[in-house]
Amino acid sequence: FPSHDRIESNNFRYHHFVLYAGDIAKEFQDILPTRLANIPSTIVRGKNDSLIKEDRIKTLINLYQNTPHEYIEFEGGHEVTTEMVKLIINKINN
Repeated sequence: FPSHDRIESNNFRYHHFVLYAGDIAKEFQDILPTRLANIPSTIVRGKNDSLIKEDRIKTLINLYQNTPHEYIEFEGGHEVTTEMVKLIINKINN
């Protein structure tokens, strides 16, 4: 994931940020870069994810509380499923 300075300084256009069964980079855990705070984001976690615990997700959701975001929880663990990828793509495109 690009560093804070790189996100703010490059010309790449961000349209949607998806955090799927993962965590956000350490340099973003106190404050989101402006470019990420102003784009829609989707946070996805499996209910039985043994690596990304529920308390960590609550912390991430608090970080995103003043941003346009959606939290999706699915039946499963720490895996990427075709069904969830399709659901996310559909939500982003609509």
